[in-house]
Amino acid sequence: MSQPQVLIAITPKTLSDRVIELCQELSIPVVLAVPCRGTAQRAVLDMLGLERVEKQMSFSIIPPELTRRLLRGLASRIQIDRPGNGVAALLPMRSLSGHLLKHLEMTGTQTLSKPSEGCKMSDDAQETPFDLIVAVANNGHTDLVMEAARAEGARGGTVVHAKGTGQDRTEKFFNLSLVSEKEMLFIITRRADKAAVMRAILAKAGPQTPAHAVVFSLPVSEAVGLHLPDPDDE
Repeated sequence: MSQPQVLIAITPKTLSDRVIELCQELSIPVVLAVPCRGTAQRAVLDMLGLERVEKQMSFSIIPPELTRRLLRGLASRIQIDRPGNGVAALLPMRSLSGHLLKHLEMTGTQTLSKPSEGCKMSDDAQETPFDLIVAVANNGHTDLVMEAARAEGARGGTVVHAKGTGQDRTEKFFNLSLVSEKEMLFIITRRADKAAVMRAILAKAGPQTPAHAVVFSLPVSEAVGLHLPDPDDE
């Protein structure tokens, strides 16, 4: 990997401090940490005698020379490959500015060209085995979105509560009101399944439904903690 990466780590809340400690030891700034929840339905949890586990999603900017050390740390210290311990994904970054850019320069990262002052950019293209699908839907409709995604092979997702910030409380984005309560659903899936999952979400929970979901995807450079079946065995 020749460019900084965005880390998205989703772990039980009891393990989130370990993610932060690992990043601090590697001098990686933790940009944001937010509470979230999984998509297992209450009825299923009750049937299995399980409680819903509180989770946290952590976002960080990772210099390219530290990605391997970070992934090794997530595997050895947090055991993120064990079922129930979470998932982490690295997303390629195209540009960076502000104090995070200065931080990377201090760590010796010199892999990106500088198109303008205070901004670095990379046009590196790479094939990725996974994609991150993000669906933004009206509050209370993520079960419908996840049901549509599971029908096309998605195994699970993570929900973050959100609220829009439209000017004068009237602005809209793709006919989605920005001021009402929203939920963002993050789903990591195989790249080959991405288009079918997105089409299913739009068909069953899109703008024409009460969910009013909009969907977009981002490439994933690498992921750990996924437990997806081998497509050759299906």
